[in-house]
Amino acid sequence: MGHRRLSPSTRWLAIGATTALLVAGCGANAHAAPPTVVPQSATPSSAAFDLSKVEDSVAYIQTQGTFVTADGTKEQVYSGSGFVIDSAGLVVTNNHVVTGGAFWKVQIGTDKTLYDAQLLGVSECSDLAVLKVPGTFPALRMSSATPTVGEPIYVAGHPNGDPYTLTNGIVAKPPYQADTSWASVKQEIQVTAQTYPGNSGGPVVDANGQVIGIEYAGGPPGSAIAGESFAIASSEALPVIQQLETGKNLEYLGINGEANSDSTGIAIVSVAPGSPADKAGILPGDLMTNLDGTAVGTDGTKSTYCSVLRSHTATDALSVTVERDGQTWTGEINGPALALVGSAGGSTTAPQASSGAPVGSATAGGTTTSIDKLQPYIPSNIWPNCTHSTDQVPSTVIQTAVCQPVSGVAAVWYDLYDSPADLNATISADAQSVKASTSRKCPAGPSEGTWSNTFPDGKVLQGPDLRLLCYTGSDGAWIEQADPTTGILFTAQLKGSLADLFKWWQGNATIVDAEPTN
Repeated sequence: MGHRRLSPSTRWLAIGATTALLVAGCGANAHAAPPTVVPQSATPSSAAFDLSKVEDSVAYIQTQGTFVTADGTKEQVYSGSGFVIDSAGLVVTNNHVVTGGAFWKVQIGTDKTLYDAQLLGVSECSDLAVLKVPGTFPALRMSSATPTVGEPIYVAGHPNGDPYTLTNGIVAKPPYQADTSWASVKQEIQVTAQTYPGNSGGPVVDANGQVIGIEYAGGPPGSAIAGESFAIASSEALPVIQQLETGKNLEYLGINGEANSDSTGIAIVSVAPGSPADKAGILPGDLMTNLDGTAVGTDGTKSTYCSVLRSHTATDALSVTVERDGQTWTGEINGPALALVGSAGGSTTAPQASSGAPVGSATAGGTTTSIDKLQPYIPSNIWPNCTHSTDQVPSTVIQTAVCQPVSGVAAVWYDLYDSPADLNATISADAQSVKASTSRKCPAGPSEGTWSNTFPDGKVLQGPDLRLLCYTGSDGAWIEQADPTTGILFTAQLKGSLADLFKWWQGNATIVDAEPTN
């Protein structure tokens, strides 16, 4: 994804995004509190700091989930940067890098290993987040000093998902209040170091190698601030981080959102599964126009939105209004979920999430459904690990469930289509894409069409209506198994080769119940 233009400040988020083959929406915040970060003074050392050591603590972060940008573009993977602030694997980044993810992968330093990470806590308005990665890593120190205009600085990160980079500049302005379209920070630093999409969450370090700020935005080419970058000052970030590391969220509905440039509301880019926003039925692609009786985003910033959050506790009920596909939905955060306003025959309640809270969207016929519609097709030993997904691609999918953990795979998805014809159209389109590359084939059997297989439990799946696809992507191997008779499409992702995936699939037939229990 390219840089996004944001008004009225004409800044853009310094975040990168790449597209994967499928999307999913599940995840949760975690749990045990890691060691508390202690601020360090910015006392100059007697010897010059070796800037090459910064790389050892800088993280590359991949977030997989469902993201819908303000222009309607759908993304499946966001990437950004971060850095270690505690040797026990505590990693700081931005809220807009991680919120809405189903899972997170983190690489630290020169080690190319992508570790599974836990999301401990986020702050929407301060645009900060803390992840926990297993292992021990060198940490950077957070400075408690106020940056001085003109002092040299360096910005580290992984722009565009590329290998580690370090750019230099000076402090252009001291910390000051800044309301932007995606955050509301009290202490922002402007620096002259060049950054690019994907630098978000990276450290801004001084000549002593101490972190004076956390990168979160850059100026677009051709603007008055081209080549300028913006960071959240350590003086503001540190006390927020110390709360996030305990597993606490601050100024939080579970939304990654941006105020529209036309000042019509807050465009919802992604929603954290299980969050108050998710339980209220808010979806990626929605436009939030009102929160707690107050119009939000009317000045092109999140100032009013953040003022509402900062004036209430996490459990307060807040009225909320969103626009979706030209229709108005109203409900409450921590209260009754969204319902369609002014529909024929009265309001329509949103579907139910796996937690029992309404979420999702109405079907084309005007009725609603829940993840329970998928339960008959999901084995009982897998079902407890499945959650409703807010994935709405394609629109003919009635419901999507994503299930984790499943042994041997990153995740599995179950899509329930509204008709056999729609499912056939989807897998036919996928098949055409697979056929375009001879390397993206199932290792055994046809790539699509009629097939059969006998599984270890004796179940035989066969017939002209059953279809199978295998293909590879930058994030692993994928398999699709479709049964248009029932309208179910099963998909699995494996971090390995097609041969590994097909072998796994042949030994796990009961991942799909061809004959539903009811």
